[in-house]
Amino acid sequence: MPSQKLKRGIVEVYIGKPEDVSPIVLGLVARAYGHNINSICVQFFETEFSETLKKFRWMRLLDLSKEETAHKDIQRIKDILTSKEYSIVWLERFLDAKVSEEDLKEIISSRPFDVELVLTGEELPKSIYNLADLITSVTVCKASKSLQETTKNTKSS
Repeated sequence: MPSQKLKRGIVEVYIGKPEDVSPIVLGLVARAYGHNINSICVQFFETEFSETLKKFRWMRLLDLSKEETAHKDIQRIKDILTSKEYSIVWLERFLDAKVSEEDLKEIISSRPFDVELVLTGEELPKSIYNLADLITSVTVCKASKSLQETTKNTKSS
């Protein structure tokens, strides 16, 4: 069955700790998968959530903070966005990669109308505020002791 395409994609930004943000975006991608919508996760840093992501078919790029690879990776992201292969492109911890404002604008402007671009990171660059359609700040208000134990046991295994 051919994959479905979105009628209109948006630029979504999720700000918070990776262990809080990644499961939210993974849920978005899982729902898309259930509707036969192709998605890709481009990961920029190892996190505690990386092992979970590896269980899925994801793509991984080099750390953009390494100056010698930054231009190549920016071009690779633009190629992914315009490939027509993916309707949702998730740039995991991209905002933590210290990408220039110019490169950030270039990536967002290269996004086709029918592609959803999801950017995550721990801090919101001021330059992205007017470029995003949706910005969500994720904070945990309460975590029960049993949840904390479950998380602790998961990290140690």
